[in-house]
Amino acid sequence: MSGMNTTLGWVRVVHDRPGAGLVFRAGGLQERFPRYASAQDAWKGVPADHTAADRAT
Repeated sequence: MSGMNTTLGWVRVVHDRPGAGLVFRAGGLQERFPRYASAQDAWKGVPADHTAADRAT
């Protein structure tokens, strides 16, 4: 699309039900939108699937 500028940034999707996760999985977007247990884990880049021991390191 000509005339459109691309800006780099990020998007945070906050949800507490499985619906969004199902949509991401069905669309093959789980890698692009990983799941985090908390905002702090997201900031550190620690996905929710890691154990508590993994977060401590």
